Amino acid sequence: MIIGTSTDPWVSGFSSVGSFSSKPSSESVAQSFESLVLRQILTSLRSSSLSDPGGPESGWLAMGDDALASYLSKAGGIGLAKSVESLLSQVKSSKI
Repeated sequence: MIIGTSTDPWVSGFSSVGSFSSKPSSESVAQSFESLVLRQILTSLRSSSLSDPGGPESGWLAMGDDALASYLSKAGGIGLAKSVESLLSQVKSSKI
């Protein structure tokens, strides 16, 4: 499974050449936000488990959480991105 960097909220503001893009689309901003929320949910769920969170595999588990959150957001997620995108478009249209 290959996940592009465009779903990562820390990287989504960059264009393909590495400079900041002037205006990211509402869709990419909303997907990035949903990915961030999903990542926080997955991290909270993992920390509430009965297993030892400080093991040597904790870095790999965090990377897995990041990848899963990005994938879920890109695949439609929990519907949060659509709501955020709708709100962003309302704000943009009211400022015009």
